[in-house]
Amino acid sequence: MRRSNILEITAGLFVLIFTIFLIFFAIDKLSYIKKNYKDCYKIYGLFANANGIGVGDSVKISGVDVGSITGVSLDKATYVARIDMCISKDIKLPIDSSALITSSGVVAVNLLIYHLDQILN
Repeated sequence: MRRSNILEITAGLFVLIFTIFLIFFAIDKLSYIKKNYKDCYKIYGLFANANGIGVGDSVKISGVDVGSITGVSLDKATYVARIDMCISKDIKLPIDSSALITSSGVVAVNLLIYHLDQILN
């Protein structure tokens, strides 16, 4: 084979592998967006930086899915990021809960993790 044929085959394989990876990533992302918490209540949090957070990302407590992100916007009064969430109704968040934005890997799905101290009545 000529050198140009080998180069074309290598480039083609690279494009094919990248396309397959992209399809799997898109399917995974859509599965988060399609999660439907019908029985949920809406809350929001204000953050100095919401970089990487998107609609459909998971809200977790101790690594367990309890809701999803329903909106990301800028609070025009304070100029901080406002993150709207839908939390499953069977989860009662404590009054003094706090949130933290983290990532879970190289192709990270960003998470909000609540630290629980006191359960609402």
